[in-house]
Amino acid sequence: MVAYLALWPLQGKKPRTVEFQHVEWNSGDASQTNSVAGVVATSSDGSRVTRMRYANRIFLLFVTDQGEGRSIYNRSLNTSYLIDDRERRVTVYPCTCTWESSEWPVDSECEGAAKQYNPDLVPVEWSRVAETPVIRYRALNLARFTEVAFAFSRKL
Repeated sequence: MVAYLALWPLQGKKPRTVEFQHVEWNSGDASQTNSVAGVVATSSDGSRVTRMRYANRIFLLFVTDQGEGRSIYNRSLNTSYLIDDRERRVTVYPCTCTWESSEWPVDSECEGAAKQYNPDLVPVEWSRVAETPVIRYRALNLARFTEVAFAFSRKL
């Protein structure tokens, strides 16, 4: 779910792919673990494909249950497809939901300040804090990881 939400909102409407992996220990029985791994891919129009594998284990070695699944959400048709390869079955779910996608705000002052601070910074996310747009920038190189945020000087 976190990987799915990481693609929200589509930043600049660029296609994205996110791999995820999660292991959960059972608090009632420490010998049991549940693991989930997969990939979420989105296209520029907001359509998504999710592939997921899961396994429940005892003592990390003995698999008690496992499976896989995938789904497709076609934004232009507002339809989801759940695909079960083992059963050779596709379940279609038309929906009335819409995915909101807003454009990135443009602020040359924030962009200029980010580039002056570190020329390798690129915008990675924007949000609102107290109704003020804030853009987060990130730079990653072998020497260090840098992340900064700049608030707009004006409200949108």
